[in-house]
Amino acid sequence: MEEIEHWIAGKMMAPEGPLARYGDPTPRGVADSYVRAYTSPGDLILAPFCESASLVREIQATGRRVLALDFNPVGVLSLRMSLAPPARDELLAAFTRLGDAPKAGSPLREHLERLYTTPCLRCRGPATVEAVVWDRASGQPVEEWYRCPACGERASGPLEEADLTAAEWTEGRGLAYWYLADRVASASSRHRQTIQRLLNLYTPRNLHALAQILIKVESLFADSPVAEALKGALLRCLDVGSALFAADAPEARPRQLRLPPRYLERNVWECFGQACESLTDQGARMHLTPDLGSFLKAPANRGEGLVHLQVSTLRSLADRMDSTRVPLILAMPPRLDPLFWSLSYLWTGWLYGPRAAAALESLVGRRSHDWEWYRQSLERAFHYAAQLLQPEGHLLLLGRMAGPSHQAALLLAASEAGFALARALSGGGEEVQLHFQRKPSHTVVTADEEVMTRGPALAQETMCNLLRARGEPTLAPYLRLAAAESLARAQWLSHLAASEEPVSEMEDLWKVLEDANTFVCFDGERWWPRDGGETALPLADRVETAVYELLAGSLGFAHEALLRLVCERFPGALTPEVAIVEACLRSYAEQFSPGYWRLRADEEAMSRDAQAAEVVLILRQLGCRMGYEVKASQGSGEAKARGYDVTWQEEGQLSHGFLVRWRAQIATDILHSPPQPRASEHYYVLPETRVELVRAKLAHDPRLAGAMVRGNWQLLKYAPLRALAGAEEVVRHDLRRIVGLEPIIEQPAAQIPLF
Repeated sequence: MEEIEHWIAGKMMAPEGPLARYGDPTPRGVADSYVRAYTSPGDLILAPFCESASLVREIQATGRRVLALDFNPVGVLSLRMSLAPPARDELLAAFTRLGDAPKAGSPLREHLERLYTTPCLRCRGPATVEAVVWDRASGQPVEEWYRCPACGERASGPLEEADLTAAEWTEGRGLAYWYLADRVASASSRHRQTIQRLLNLYTPRNLHALAQILIKVESLFADSPVAEALKGALLRCLDVGSALFAADAPEARPRQLRLPPRYLERNVWECFGQACESLTDQGARMHLTPDLGSFLKAPANRGEGLVHLQVSTLRSLADRMDSTRVPLILAMPPRLDPLFWSLSYLWTGWLYGPRAAAALESLVGRRSHDWEWYRQSLERAFHYAAQLLQPEGHLLLLGRMAGPSHQAALLLAASEAGFALARALSGGGEEVQLHFQRKPSHTVVTADEEVMTRGPALAQETMCNLLRARGEPTLAPYLRLAAAESLARAQWLSHLAASEEPVSEMEDLWKVLEDANTFVCFDGERWWPRDGGETALPLADRVETAVYELLAGSLGFAHEALLRLVCERFPGALTPEVAIVEACLRSYAEQFSPGYWRLRADEEAMSRDAQAAEVVLILRQLGCRMGYEVKASQGSGEAKARGYDVTWQEEGQLSHGFLVRWRAQIATDILHSPPQPRASEHYYVLPETRVELVRAKLAHDPRLAGAMVRGNWQLLKYAPLRALAGAEEVVRHDLRRIVGLEPIIEQPAAQIPLF
């Protein structure tokens, strides 16, 4: 079994299902890599907290069985709709039957359509209201968006008097309100006031419409499998039918349980029809094993690809799994998201009743920064996860982190639950890949007393060592996770678990980065040792070399495959930022098919060496024409690591020095070269195809711009230099016109003659 020690780069797959706006993207390829590395075909993979259809599909495609569970009933419903969408004919037939059901002497469809009807301003015929804009301050509707089926008009405008006085606007807390409140919890529940506050996030008209649809679904389809599909469509309406969406950003995810200044009231019946249509367009339907017992009993050689979804906690699952143990648990732990949890509590009650909603009561009213509670909750969940793992099994946590507190809570929760951190990987941004192994049951965790007293010093030392190994200012996530690995090896994570506020203490350890005597921060996000010291060559330049070597040694690569191969060359905390890898790729390669790249023909090493030699010759000739004493090194281009390729001198003193390169390893050449005379001018000469890569590196390494100013360095491109060489007459001042990434001669607005 080959250990994975490097970052697995994967394309982010957008969330799916009725609740997609509340989910996080899933990195494609990560699950596949870990599943193949640590399990065998037919093995059972456990995916707790699972709301990602992409994750389930990826595991299932490897031939393993997938047991996906989540404590949130509406999360599982949304996942089910993505993995096993209902048959189109069946769902649309049920929608038609629902619309034909009687309500107050007319079909339900007509009853609800009348709620959302207004006179067309053009033809005065009945028009369908798509949405109404409300003003929070006045509590009144101020604008409606409609379309007219008769004249085709689609417009917006003020509401008419008849709309403002309609009974549906003024119903207030009517029967629908109390019916829906009782579906979540009884009148004596301690959460009753919270439920009522959540109900106030819906207009009376939309509460009425939602209640009528729900009543008909349960009465007409009580014993039918299509009821779950109709509830999946209704779940979409519970989301978009709330008043949490701003009129100027109707698709943006709500950020707080408060009405925006101008909020939308959408047409619920129309949304329900659209949701039924969209659910049937989800793609291939996956077969889901309905019964946990038969799923667990399936022989390994016959269970390949089986998938079972379940609403369950890890604790409940542990009680039902008997002696079944899994080699790998792969999870995307939920964020600390009070808004989504409160809405999930409400929607679960509406769709499944108070007993189902009661399982989410502990989540209601949580604060968005209650990280100690979050850590404790995850620790309990991971405790039961450890019981479900085989001895020395693996736990992989993926996902986006909401900052240092979130990272600390996850690391501490897993450590307290009996897991040893094997690898903590960052791609530089919010995404992390945390790999744990189950500690043997006989392991007794002890921490060396001397190590316990030097935790901050250990974290600081680890960060300094990593910065020197990377050779460039580095983003904080890399440094924090590298320190976490060192602290875990020293048993510090277990030591912190005994403190009163472990998350806060771990954050304090990470704050050694703020020690101004040890570190300097560039642009508020990249860190570097204040004393500099001996360092490796800049990582971005090493990445450029790796990308070129990979491209030169192959006929082409899929984008994701190339990213993974680069990451393999730089394992652990040396993981490069994806942005710099892609900048290198664009500089040297061409896309010959969507998602597939190959080295451009003009980037062959022999061709580039010849061009560099030509540029050296041009510089020698230009120097002579301008009256300088010219000297050239014996080696040129990439073969020369230090010194100049060409110098122009006057009276034995250096006036201009030129480094001719076809790679953009500017940090290596400038930061790691001996100091040059300040009175002279220094030029870094490179091809036009490196311009964007140079820009990316200047943004990536804040030291470079300052070093270039201090060293009097300027950039010079091949093409303007060739143009100058082709002029009949040249004077020394002409050099000024061709320097820079955007030289004067390439700026039409300047209207300056070439020579």
